[in-house]
Amino acid sequence: MLDTDDYMYVAAFNYKTESVSEDIKLSRLGIASSDVKGIKELWTGQDVSLKGEEIPFSLPDFGVKLYRIDKKGTGTGVSDLTTPDRKITGWVKDDHLFIQTEKDLKDILIYSTQGALLKKLPALSSQTYYDINIADLPKGIFLVQAVTSPQDSECLKFIK
Repeated sequence: MLDTDDYMYVAAFNYKTESVSEDIKLSRLGIASSDVKGIKELWTGQDVSLKGEEIPFSLPDFGVKLYRIDKKGTGTGVSDLTTPDRKITGWVKDDHLFIQTEKDLKDILIYSTQGALLKKLPALSSQTYYDINIADLPKGIFLVQAVTSPQDSECLKFIK
């Protein structure tokens, strides 16, 4: 997946020796149907209709489809969430979220893109590196709020 201001590009691959018919859930992409202006399969040029909150697709054995989702307005709202001088960085590897900070943290909060609080972790005084197990989270886009004081926090996004 590639997400830009105007478009989201999504590829579907079939590595099997048999055809498949499945759906791509928009929630997994971090976008709602209300944010979708249109969808085009780029190899064939065909327009694709949503099935509720999902993109239906069928692929022959070893087939590939590439979709361009035209977004309404500013799209998903997931972009750079803090200023360039931020003091907190993060990355995902396997089923772990790693956070490194130059500031003391009070709490680490993980939210879904719909705003639901999924995890609240108290930060340890003077700790600068965190390894958070995220194996229990579904695949998708998530937001992390690193609280540094009651009035200040920094936000990061990650994709699992």
